[in-house]
Amino acid sequence: MLDPQVLDMCARGTSHNVDMLVGDIYAGDYGKVGLDKTVTASSFGKAMRNMTTNSGDNNAPVEIPKFAEEDIAKSLLHMTSNNIGQIAYLQAQLHGLKRIFFGGYFIRNHAYTMNTISYAINFWSKKKMQALFLRHEGYLGAVGAYVLHSGRTVDTFRRESWAENFVVPGYQWGNPVALEQLSVDLKAFPYLLDEETYKADTVDLMVDADMRRYWLDYFETNKTKTRDRLMQSESAMPNNRKHTEETPYSDQWIGNSLEERGENFVDKMTKIISDLRTTPNAYGNLSVRSLFQLQAQAQRDCGFVSDPWKQVKVSENAKALECLPDLLHKYDAIENPRDKRSALIKGILSGNVFDWGAKAVAG
Repeated sequence: MLDPQVLDMCARGTSHNVDMLVGDIYAGDYGKVGLDKTVTASSFGKAMRNMTTNSGDNNAPVEIPKFAEEDIAKSLLHMTSNNIGQIAYLQAQLHGLKRIFFGGYFIRNHAYTMNTISYAINFWSKKKMQALFLRHEGYLGAVGAYVLHSGRTVDTFRRESWAENFVVPGYQWGNPVALEQLSVDLKAFPYLLDEETYKADTVDLMVDADMRRYWLDYFETNKTKTRDRLMQSESAMPNNRKHTEETPYSDQWIGNSLEERGENFVDKMTKIISDLRTTPNAYGNLSVRSLFQLQAQAQRDCGFVSDPWKQVKVSENAKALECLPDLLHKYDAIENPRDKRSALIKGILSGNVFDWGAKAVAG
């Protein structure tokens, strides 16, 4: 495990200054095995080569070359992540697995770590395996501990579904819990033609560069609008973030003003989008769903727990209720049962087509 300070240093370092690359050996790409010139051939290779060069005389003092601490940290992270990727690939190959899940404090949404592990899995498996990353490093451990303590059998809890219950300081009623068991069974949708090959996403943003650019531009353009909606919904909530010394919870955003948390949200989204533009698999497999999940996580990280469209929905519901009596009288006046059912179905469909998440509506 690397220290958090070391992980922070990695963001400012360049491993190429310390590592020996394929290009350093072959003066370019090594096409025979499909290796780009920027691929690492030997971790800390340049450091070791310089030390060997400087120690030709056994009796002479060795002058150890100085490398930036940030570059050393980046090389160490790169080497560790590559080793994790190769060991995980070998284990997955041994057990015939196609998907490998990674979690833990070492990764913790660290883009460079996830990118390096993803690259290692893709390279060693020749893109036949997929690296997936858990957003919350303590989530599975908490579920496992709870299930183990309950004494239930493996077959029982495999059919159960779990979700995080994000504790809200200030206006949470009752004892807070971190996990809750959902009342739904974990089953495949019965009308799927083939549940094994079904993909929930219609567009693969890892492959389609144009669609990836389109959706990243969408989130880039709308991050300030989303912030404004979040602040509007949050300010309308009772006891809005009135923390006291007696508050038994500690969160990174306690004490921050609504405006500060709003700017923090924009900053987080800016970094996420920037990471994804340069490294699409920085946060795991990229899809439209994962983009919305990343946005939701950024909201919670900044202390926004309400729906950004809550106030808009409340307003729309109030207006709809005002129109409801006249609409019901209109339906009651339709004598033909077939025509009445048709009108009701059209009305229901019209209401569901209107989507606050759509770009045309949000804009």
